[in-house]
Amino acid sequence: MINAKLVRALLLCLLFVFAGCSMRTLKTLKPVPVPTGTSTAVVVDAIKNALLDRHYEVLEEKPGHIIARYTKDSRSLTVDVAYNTTDVVINYVDSQGLKYEQSDGTARIHKHYYRWIKVLRKQIRKELLQAPDASDDTEE
Repeated sequence: MINAKLVRALLLCLLFVFAGCSMRTLKTLKPVPVPTGTSTAVVVDAIKNALLDRHYEVLEEKPGHIIARYTKDSRSLTVDVAYNTTDVVINYVDSQGLKYEQSDGTARIHKHYYRWIKVLRKQIRKELLQAPDASDDTEE
């Protein structure tokens, strides 16, 4: 017969292993490159279009930054979309329901964070590639 303490210990180990599977180290993903010659106004429009398309709410705008929140069910994510005419970077600001935790200098967050950020990055890239060239901004 299997010892009850051994079974309990194995079950606890499995619980901790599976609970940890949903968590990832929080890292900033690679920047989205901005096509050469794209104006700041076009970059801002592309970011706003991507945020709107992905159902983010713009909370604040200032030069070089757009703060936005995504909400799904009981979870929310707030990001700072930093931009210039070279690249766009999405930085974590805050979240609810994504199990954000920081210990020993390492931040961890639920794996949904990366799924949401990758989708937003892809949408921003798409919008930038579809945006008119900077040369198209001139009046005739």
